[in-house]
Amino acid sequence: MGIVLLKKILLEIDLPWNFDLDLLNDIPCLICGSEGQKIGSVIVNGIELGINRCSGDELMWLSPRPDKRFYDIMYNEHFYNSTCSEQYGYETIDDENRREEKAKLNWNDIEKESPVKLIKENFLEIGCATGEMLGEAISRGWEGKVWGNELSESASKRCIEKGYSIIKGDYSAISSDIYFEIIFADNVIEHLIDPLYFIEKMYSLLKDDGMLCLRLPNTSMSGPTLKLIDHTYHFNPKSLDCLLNKSNMEIAKVIDSGIYHGSKGKTIRNMTVFCIKRS
Repeated sequence: MGIVLLKKILLEIDLPWNFDLDLLNDIPCLICGSEGQKIGSVIVNGIELGINRCSGDELMWLSPRPDKRFYDIMYNEHFYNSTCSEQYGYETIDDENRREEKAKLNWNDIEKESPVKLIKENFLEIGCATGEMLGEAISRGWEGKVWGNELSESASKRCIEKGYSIIKGDYSAISSDIYFEIIFADNVIEHLIDPLYFIEKMYSLLKDDGMLCLRLPNTSMSGPTLKLIDHTYHFNPKSLDCLLNKSNMEIAKVIDSGIYHGSKGKTIRNMTVFCIKRS
């Protein structure tokens, strides 16, 4: 694969783990299949990757992209001891006070802004970290199954120590005869290799009148500047709705949900998106 340096370098970084140049994959638009237009480059360990943007559905994504092994190493070994947390992961897992405050804010948004009546029975969080949203759900009176799914072994262990019901490993392995009123995923979908499969899987786990609640960056059309390593896709409401429509779901409501501040004035504006099954 030839490497042509793009004019706009969004990030140049050395990571404490490597990937094989021969295993880079060119990725088309997940929604329409087009190649998209390169809007910038990300230099990782001296190798150029690109950020592409689709002019039709406005989706942005990393291409070429390392294979799954690169991300497995990141999430299993480096996600909670990041050397550059504004571009991937977190500096430490020992930040539960911050996550507790964030869980309260997330639940405040859900209870205030939900476009459907909340029935406090079964709740599932994808990417539950150390279980703060689960604990807050229980404290707010959710009486059915309150489950979390977490990829990180160390984070899952902490959830189990707190007495929470945890499904360890990749979300794709979730198998349940229980259906959920709400599935919540905070900063998950933009990390995935296949967000379309994720939506389809969540659809299968929701009750007919259930709601998928996603919190994620609302990326401007000028493109992303932060989380360029662990975010494989970058969405705005239009591109997310196009993706949902492919799985018979749709956006019912979008709200602003805070700003992440990085270095040199760089920011991520987050949104919470309430998604429902099409009738």
